[in-house]
Amino acid sequence: MRRALVPLALLALLFAGCGETEIDADKAETFIAKTVEEQVGARVESVDCPSGLKAKKGETFECTVTGDDDSSGDTAVTEKDDEGNVSVSAPFIHVRDLEDQIAGSVQDQVGQAVDVECPEIIVGEKGGTFKCEATAGKNKRVIEVTQKDDQGNVRFEIVDA
Repeated sequence: MRRALVPLALLALLFAGCGETEIDADKAETFIAKTVEEQVGARVESVDCPSGLKAKKGETFECTVTGDDDSSGDTAVTEKDDEGNVSVSAPFIHVRDLEDQIAGSVQDQVGQAVDVECPEIIVGEKGGTFKCEATAGKNKRVIEVTQKDDQGNVRFEIVDA
């Protein structure tokens, strides 16, 4: 099963003051939250970026994205120039697509409609594991998911709750 990771990009996160350009952490946090919600399908509770960073070409920093279930992962932000233009990489698996694919596979096995809930923020990481919950009627089961690579390919198995 394959789930694409989502690279993000944004431009001009700057705040000019006193002759120096500073990265606008609030603007970055808002943009990253909106983009992760739209592109990864995750429900984002918050994004935390460092403040007070001066814009300097080639510098990097991380922002932490936290889902509404307290799952979290880091985005890598690279400053493209001294003007506050940056690119952002968020190596997250598209959670809603993953849930739909697991639900479809489990539904084929059990012969009834299945709802699957996985962590909101899942970082694509070879060998990484996480648990989802499958519900079919009144029955709930745990799904153990293992990432086969860092590109979103996974395998899973149903285990006892």
